[in-house]
Amino acid sequence: TGEEAFLFEDCILRTPEVTTVAKDKFVRVLFENATDTTQAGKKHFLTIDTNLFRYDFSLSQSSKAIDAAHAATSLPTDRNGRERDDKPDVGAYEYVKP
Repeated sequence: TGEEAFLFEDCILRTPEVTTVAKDKFVRVLFENATDTTQAGKKHFLTIDTNLFRYDFSLSQSSKAIDAAHAATSLPTDRNGRERDDKPDVGAYEYVKP
């Protein structure tokens, strides 16, 4: 039928914001500046070291992804098995205060 079978929900995408007819397929998405490809992750994640190829995709305290997911559709635990609270975070890992 030509219908696109995808849905981006509660995530961060490094692409310009979608404004076409498919925009309903992007729900509570944080859009990043696509021209900031080497620096954008540093806004959200603990470690983005492109020189030594070291990455920790746990959220940093300044990330806009904290408390930005929808509790009704968010997974109950993050990738580490940590329970998500009543205001879950976007992404694979729930933010933990240091």
